[in-house]
Amino acid sequence: MKLLREVLLANLIKHGITEACGKPVEEASLDELQDEWHRYEMQRNPKQTP
Repeated sequence: MKLLREVLLANLIKHGITEACGKPVEEASLDELQDEWHRYEMQRNPKQTP
């Protein structure tokens, strides 16, 4: 789990995201980092309706 957290942390920072759920990403839990990554993905690839 630690590796997953570190990968998420690196990806968020690489994409300019410095906060997750109102906290600095370095202090965020794995769940908070996953939530923030999901929000980023949803903004980047919004679902298109027909």
